[in-house]
Amino acid sequence: MAKETLFSRLREQSMLGKRAPLRLRSTGSIRWLLMISTALLCAIMYPEQEAPENTMPTGAEWTMETVVAEYPFSVYKPQDQYMREVARARENTPLVFSLNGTAEERCRDNIQSVLTVLQTEASSVDLDSVSGAIDFPPSTYAEILDLRTRENVRIVAQLKRELSLVVSEVYRRGFIDIALSDINTTEVFVRRSVTEELIYDAAQLFDSDTFEEEVSKRSQALPTISQQLFESLALRYVQPNFELNESQTEILREQRAQSVPPTQGFVREGQVIIRKGDRITEQNRQVLMSYHQSQLDLGEESTYVQIMLGNFLNATVVLSILLVFIRTMRRRIWTNAVKLAGILVAMILLVVMAKLSMIMLIDVPLELLIAVPTATMLAGILFDSRTAFFVAVTGSLLVAGVRAGDYELGLGALFAGSLAGYAVRDVESRTQVFKSTASIFIGFAVPLAGFALQHNTPVETLVLQMSMALANAAIAPIATFGILWVIERRFNVVTDVRLTEFDDLNHPLIQELKEHAPGTYQHTLTIANLASSAARAIHANPLLAKVGSYFHDIGKLQKSEYFVENQINIGNKHDRLTPIKSAKIIRQHVTEGLALGKQYKLPGRILDFIPMHHGTMLIKYFYAKALEEAPEGEKVPQEDFRYGGPKPNFREAAIVMIADGVEALSRTVDGNNRDAVDEAVHSIIRDRLNDGQLDDCDLSLSDLKKIRQDLVANLIGMSHHRIDYKAIPEDEAHSDSTATS
Repeated sequence: MAKETLFSRLREQSMLGKRAPLRLRSTGSIRWLLMISTALLCAIMYPEQEAPENTMPTGAEWTMETVVAEYPFSVYKPQDQYMREVARARENTPLVFSLNGTAEERCRDNIQSVLTVLQTEASSVDLDSVSGAIDFPPSTYAEILDLRTRENVRIVAQLKRELSLVVSEVYRRGFIDIALSDINTTEVFVRRSVTEELIYDAAQLFDSDTFEEEVSKRSQALPTISQQLFESLALRYVQPNFELNESQTEILREQRAQSVPPTQGFVREGQVIIRKGDRITEQNRQVLMSYHQSQLDLGEESTYVQIMLGNFLNATVVLSILLVFIRTMRRRIWTNAVKLAGILVAMILLVVMAKLSMIMLIDVPLELLIAVPTATMLAGILFDSRTAFFVAVTGSLLVAGVRAGDYELGLGALFAGSLAGYAVRDVESRTQVFKSTASIFIGFAVPLAGFALQHNTPVETLVLQMSMALANAAIAPIATFGILWVIERRFNVVTDVRLTEFDDLNHPLIQELKEHAPGTYQHTLTIANLASSAARAIHANPLLAKVGSYFHDIGKLQKSEYFVENQINIGNKHDRLTPIKSAKIIRQHVTEGLALGKQYKLPGRILDFIPMHHGTMLIKYFYAKALEEAPEGEKVPQEDFRYGGPKPNFREAAIVMIADGVEALSRTVDGNNRDAVDEAVHSIIRDRLNDGQLDDCDLSLSDLKKIRQDLVANLIGMSHHRIDYKAIPEDEAHSDSTATS
């Protein structure tokens, strides 16, 4: 029984926690569920009818047979026109007010009460209480009450007359409880009872502002002593008698909206709708669409089911363009349900955006904001440019399908998306993403200009379209950057953009290697050069191989003196240890490297290089030494001399594993002998293959051949032949220096 190590326990716990998600990611049933669900959702978003008139642009020639009406039918208005008319009908609906029948009577009673007080003897009036009732200074009352009785009576009579006139005028014309500016119509309705409703001219109504102006104007005709009292009484006691009835107003709006006719004409049986060779116009297109709709209305109940089935098949065909490519050419995406789900969710979001662009009936080409370029850029950064291109193709076709075969939008989105994907093909920094803005705008602008010339589009319309295309081009990099940041942090995904943050020899861990393990540091640099070059040779990710190489041996920092490349001018400490103890120390650099990497928050993809560059390989030197020292007949278990794994499960990790072995073996081979170098590299690859270390990654024999050739070329270049300089005899060198002095 092999002795349990710390790393084996950690690995066992890790596998227990991750085993179920890994099965979930690779299960075929999950993939099929994702694909069928996506196709169904897209089918729901597709239009219910797909007639030829929907796919032919205005001005195109009708190439099909002449269409004659087989029965009479009504011509429907275009949906956007009908919705505008409905909105206009609601907007132009008069407001409905309820009559407050007691407002005038209550107003007159209150004013009369105050005027009665003014006719009372001054000695019996509580001026403070009266003035407090109408917010008026008591001095004015005192002045009025101190006048001679005849003068007092005259002033009160004048006030009463003027107040009665203004009250009669206001309540005759109507005093509303909202601002006149809130009324959009020339008249309003006033409900006096359940059965009686009157119409009032909105221009004749009073609101609080116009009433104040009226009171101020009328007060100018009164003596100065009574002007303030007149204004105070009028403004305090004259209250609105027309109160807005919102529920009745909404009912009336709904009635007006429902009264808008959805049709705009009628076609008789036998009437020619369009002849073969005629040009498509907006008018005959609408007639054709109405005829098609009438055919659907008169069809059997199964028509909707047939249409949905057709939509599902169409969506499935379009999605298959992308899925077949992934299935055959991108197995790492196909076998990972999470990655596949991410791509399919992006397709669903594009379809939803296309549907919304049709529902939102505003005079702006919102369809040019559909995020096909954003989806393509994300695919290019997260995966590769070929996957990005297929995302652009599939996304554009789905968008065009949802928008009833909008060829112009489909072509523009495809061109802009393709250029956006290629613009981020070799992204090296986050700022480079923003350089795609010009590519996206050009991708939209060129097709838009071509269609504008073809259809003689008005300049104003073209300018608006170009503006929306420019907005998409500006938004796409920002959206890509934001989504990418979330994906990287939330799902621990390592993109080339994030890898550039670690492609830095000034990283604290690399600097620690340089200072405390200089031999390992030089070894790391060599592996980085070899691995990145080999990755480029097989079209793997050279940046990932390079960055992974930088950190693959950071665990040697803890006990750097136990590794041969760092044993400079010191003895070999393993000479005093047993083989199993030495093997344990060597193995520990993996677990200690993982701990250091997590401490410095290295992404998971980089951490994978630490255990995977050794996989489950045998530590041959100490195993052989153990065999030599073991008593005769005693078996030495290999498990005590093997690394804990896991084996490399992606190409870049396998390349680093091969480069690590090649670099160590190359020190014992003559670099000027190409055959010897080639045989050494071949033996390393053969050894890894025979040991099953490359079973879990998708390296083909052709890839291994290219890796071998690239490593051989680089090793020969690193140890190229130098000239043996001739030594100058000492006496000649001395005489020459004397002569020149």
